[in-house]
Amino acid sequence: MRCLLTHTSGLPDYGRVIRDWDRPQGRELILDAVGTAPPLFAPDQAWSYSNTNYVVLGWLIEAVSGQPYADYLRD
Repeated sequence: MRCLLTHTSGLPDYGRVIRDWDRPQGRELILDAVGTAPPLFAPDQAWSYSNTNYVVLGWLIEAVSGQPYADYLRD
């Protein structure tokens, strides 16, 4: 999780790998797009801001807490 928070994960920004933004994109499409793109670098080897880091971190929080991200923050 540290790599996600510090933008050292190497994950590409989903805004750069998804080109079809005429409608909201679901989790599966975002994961597929990011998962098929090559990493920018090995984890902890460089720094690059990526919105993907925060999205993935939110999904991890949902998976671990068992509740939607907004409910987790509220609680």
